[in-house]
Amino acid sequence: MIFPLIRSEEVAGFLQQFIPAFSYEAKWIPLEKTAWRSYTVIPALFGILAAIPLMLWAPGYGAGLVLFLPLTAGILGQLSFNQVGWSFHVSHLIHSISYRRQ
Repeated sequence: MIFPLIRSEEVAGFLQQFIPAFSYEAKWIPLEKTAWRSYTVIPALFGILAAIPLMLWAPGYGAGLVLFLPLTAGILGQLSFNQVGWSFHVSHLIHSISYRRQ
């Protein structure tokens, strides 16, 4: 990350103007749909596994955690899945997080 306040559309022009050796024209490719399970389902399963002992040890609070932890893990995983992608330029693989405005 060279300058975090630049919009993604302006990065190529910024690099060309100030740092020509690092300029690139790369096409951003979001993750494939097959990676969705790794980002959402697996964290939700870990949330369930973490909530079950809490439900047994703290019956009053644990029931809410059984729903809250997996749901939160799944939502955070979905947000991560939507923002991650990759790009390939010449001989460099660029794996990054894209903070898109929706």
